[in-house]
Amino acid sequence: MDASAARAHAALAGVGVTLLAAGLVEAARRLAVRLMMRRRYQLIDRAWAETGPDWGRTGTGT
Repeated sequence: MDASAARAHAALAGVGVTLLAAGLVEAARRLAVRLMMRRRYQLIDRAWAETGPDWGRTGTGT
């Protein structure tokens, strides 16, 4: 293999590894966001359950 072919292969391998690393970071970020959103919705559901169906009605004594 001559020098220019080796350089091209190294450049393509570098681009491939960079794209793979970026993809893994993005996948980890999306997973983290999904887990945080699931936790947030669980907390909101719990808060609404504690508030009850009378939220916003005047004269309910709460």
